[in-house]
Amino acid sequence: MITVKHETEILTEHYDKLILSPGAKPFVPPITGLAEAKKMFFSLRNVPDLDQIMTALTPETKRAVVIGAGFIGLEMAENLQKRGLEVTLVEKKHPMFLPPLDEEMAAFCQKQN
Repeated sequence: MITVKHETEILTEHYDKLILSPGAKPFVPPITGLAEAKKMFFSLRNVPDLDQIMTALTPETKRAVVIGAGFIGLEMAENLQKRGLEVTLVEKKHPMFLPPLDEEMAAFCQKQN
């Protein structure tokens, strides 16, 4: 389970696997309990990381949280969804995601959900 505070709102999301995908150099946010969740938490930077994630997915894995809505995070979320998982995508800079896009285009993409 991950809990996120956004302004006055507190959001809680349950997951079977947590995948962090914040960019070229994985940034691991200071999330309480993350160190203890080693078999449920992954960061993604290269192909061996991806292989480790895919190996960890079992038929019992139903949900995943991807933190980081850049291109890699979006790609990972899409592929997990295609594998039948319920995916939650979390981005700190809400509602702006896809940093290379301007604000108007990012808002359009977000509405297309």
